[in-house]
Amino acid sequence: MKNYQKILRQWIIPAATGIFSAFIIILLSLWSYTGKYLELLELKLLDYRIITNPGSARHFPNKNIVIIGIDEKTYEKIEEPSIFWNIHYEKVFKALLGGGAKVIGFDSIMAKPSDEYLVNGIEKVMKKLKKDGRIKIIQDFTAEDYIDSMDQRFAQAIMGGRVVLASYLDLENKWIKPLDLFVFAVKPANVALINVTTDIDGTVRLLPIYGTDKDNKPHLGFDILLASKFLGREFKEENGKKYLGGRRITEEEGTSYRINYAGPPGTFFTIPFWKVLDEASSGSKEFFTKNFKDKIVIIGATGMGSQDIAITPFNLFNAARGMAGVEVHANAVNTLINSDFIFPAANRINLLVLIVISVFTALVCFHLKPFRGVILTVITAAVFFYVSVMIFHKFNLWLIDINTLSAMPVSLAFAFVYRYIAEDREKNRIRKIFGNMVSTSVAEEILKSRRELSLGGTVAEVSILFSDINEFTPLSERMPPAELVSILNDYFTHMEEIIFKYKGTLNQFVGDEIMVIFGAPATQPDHAELAVFTAIEMKEELIKWQEKQKSLGRESFDVKIGIHSGAVIAGCIGSPRRMQYSTMGDVVNTASRIEGLNKVLNTDILISEDTYKRVGNIVEAESMGLQKVKGKKEAIEVYKVIGKKQKEPENQTP
Repeated sequence: MKNYQKILRQWIIPAATGIFSAFIIILLSLWSYTGKYLELLELKLLDYRIITNPGSARHFPNKNIVIIGIDEKTYEKIEEPSIFWNIHYEKVFKALLGGGAKVIGFDSIMAKPSDEYLVNGIEKVMKKLKKDGRIKIIQDFTAEDYIDSMDQRFAQAIMGGRVVLASYLDLENKWIKPLDLFVFAVKPANVALINVTTDIDGTVRLLPIYGTDKDNKPHLGFDILLASKFLGREFKEENGKKYLGGRRITEEEGTSYRINYAGPPGTFFTIPFWKVLDEASSGSKEFFTKNFKDKIVIIGATGMGSQDIAITPFNLFNAARGMAGVEVHANAVNTLINSDFIFPAANRINLLVLIVISVFTALVCFHLKPFRGVILTVITAAVFFYVSVMIFHKFNLWLIDINTLSAMPVSLAFAFVYRYIAEDREKNRIRKIFGNMVSTSVAEEILKSRRELSLGGTVAEVSILFSDINEFTPLSERMPPAELVSILNDYFTHMEEIIFKYKGTLNQFVGDEIMVIFGAPATQPDHAELAVFTAIEMKEELIKWQEKQKSLGRESFDVKIGIHSGAVIAGCIGSPRRMQYSTMGDVVNTASRIEGLNKVLNTDILISEDTYKRVGNIVEAESMGLQKVKGKKEAIEVYKVIGKKQKEPENQTP
């Protein structure tokens, strides 16, 4: 029973506390109000993992990805409004494809026909001139007969199946696509979605693998299609699992995958569009072969003035550091062609880690002092997060840390609250058991040691002191009871101060007898010295008390003391509801018998040979020879204590 209670207190209750803390955090993560905050914090921890990734065999910016950025300087150098840039795009795309670019992604929705816009504008002006009579036009004027079709020329440039055009799904799931002319040129299978998915904090961490429009027609993601063409591998979905060339893209449910960003803005090799246009206009084939042969080329806006700026994990420490959309797509393509996918750990693994760390925290806080428990908990949290980050960097395995990190302070709090309540209850129980039996210093030692105070006992080396009033029976017969009680109380008060001074455990007052234990329940290596010094000082105090009683004209009495040392069974006896601390064994009986020998030998303080061996160097004593005592077959040698040889032990409490 005793061992079970110890296991319950030291192991089962802490473990249960840790599991309960984990359960609380799980409930909070499922509750919509708190769950969103925990999710947000976890995403920020994921951002930290991504931006601190030093790189690995899979995690690096692939040199086969090149960005052609339409920056502010491009707008300055090209005079025409961007709606009329198809003539420039024609040159660039022809040069890129001629230079051996493996696949080109155009991150721009070309939904408005530039030819139609220009024709309508010219015809409107001509009709106005004809109406005003400022110019004679013999027949109806058709502008398209006189202008070179820019849309047609661009459409011809992007034919061949190596160009991927952008489309998107609007808020109503309507598919917004490029001009039919351009769709026909590249073929519908090469038109893909550039939609991005933002998390609850507005950060772009997810991109769609595919999307379904309102007509229930599926459309592949822009980056999936680019990677598929570059790798020459098809995207497949089997039993809800998504694969690119046999490689699993994501373990998560849904139709999106996470971008494992290779670096901050500017990570990928970027050439400004105006520079590429100049080289295309000059007919420089070497430039295109050198920079674009066998590579993925993504063309899009990079100017910070454009609206295509995304919040990414790199905004974690720099809120103003936005990333151009074309760079987001470059990072997504990089994730795909490097097979650098982020895989969340399975729920059972996250749950196991959560419970193990929570239980460990609870155990630590149950067994250590509060300050040390807090420090070790903080260290454990730091080590756990560091290991979690290292696992992510090495294996791309994403452990859900925020639940575990949140459970640790909860475990800590529950552990210390329980300890406070339990220890307060235990202290009250100890105080109830010991009452006024021990001194304040001994009580503190017991409370600090948190020793077991259940029914039963343990072996302890002690010294037992018995004190008895000489000729008490005749005294009690000749004195009124009230006066006798008053004298005894006064005497016991003086003796109690001395007993507590030497850290004795006042076991009982029985009539005129006092029993004191030295060495239990608090361990005292010098228990024999303390017992003998107590006896000597009790006798000295008795003489002073007798003189005081005589001066007041009151009765007094003499006292005899006996001390014996040895091993006893010390512990609580009684019932679970009512118990008393005591000692049992031959040492107790022998000490009582030695006290009784004082009447026979006409002495005041007698100690056994076992006690004398422990104090002979500091106490002056005289052997009284072998004496027969009741209850023992063999005689024992006893010593009459005369006084101290030297100063008291250093550990006595004044």
